[in-house]
Amino acid sequence: MIKQIIFFHNHVNGDCVMSRILVRQIIQAFNKENIEFYYTAQRAISSYCNDIGIKKENFNVISIPYLNGKIFDLIDNNLYIDVWIGHYDIKCCFCMKGIINYYNNIITDINNKYNLNIDIIPNQNPFINFDYSYYNFDLMSFDNYIKNNKIVYQKVISIYNILPQTFITLCKIKINIIIKELALRYKNYLFITFSNTNLNLPNVVSFNNIYNLNLKDYGIQFAYMSTLCDNIIGMLSGVCQFLLNDNCKRIDNKMLIIYDIPENTPGNPRLCNMKNNYLCVKNIKINCYKYLNNDILLLDYITLFISK
Repeated sequence: MIKQIIFFHNHVNGDCVMSRILVRQIIQAFNKENIEFYYTAQRAISSYCNDIGIKKENFNVISIPYLNGKIFDLIDNNLYIDVWIGHYDIKCCFCMKGIINYYNNIITDINNKYNLNIDIIPNQNPFINFDYSYYNFDLMSFDNYIKNNKIVYQKVISIYNILPQTFITLCKIKINIIIKELALRYKNYLFITFSNTNLNLPNVVSFNNIYNLNLKDYGIQFAYMSTLCDNIIGMLSGVCQFLLNDNCKRIDNKMLIIYDIPENTPGNPRLCNMKNNYLCVKNIKINCYKYLNNDILLLDYITLFISK
């Protein structure tokens, strides 16, 4: 008899967001039973699963026993499930179909081993399905801010300027210097950044300074605001995952993902569908650019992208 289900991984915030697909499916299968759900990810600041059944007080309170490489195991009536998508070998990242297939394989294996009947995840709506309203922030204030600035500026562009630690090469991007150059080239564009750039330019503002949010993390709020912008410049990390919501069509063909996954780096998923320069998230076009350790080329590509 299962008494507790503990979802876990050893990675960071974006991995928690992506895991929502599997976490929701399993919680729904047991929601009428007396089972407590936990989430452990010591390097993350939240499970990002509060709205689908993980209580805030059940985050990072369970230590994970040694599973000897197993993706899941039942120990003393506690079912431990490693939800990290990096284990799968689909050779694709941000491919929702590939991720769902991987998670469905886990569900099938759990069903077979423990004689359970967890439904597989349907493919027809392969999104994260973040409920922005659950997090209790004023959506209208975001809408009004963007609407008012679109009167003043030709375009409003959001830039996620936190360099992800997951990919070594991406950490070398001098992103704030690039933002400065973009702002000087496009004085009729407003650039809203995730974190403060310390740039004294009238058309560069940081999201936190706009709303003075007294929060440890405001990725969900920034993601919502980004859906209202004309273009989104992001990394293959963090806030980008928040954007894969039911309203994903709002970012269709207006989002650019900067990525770098060295071919000789073991354990990192690859990008598929690169022949078309799009990440394969159902029918949504998310443009992508592979960073080649050259900020000038990156600046030129972003310039071309936002000038369309």
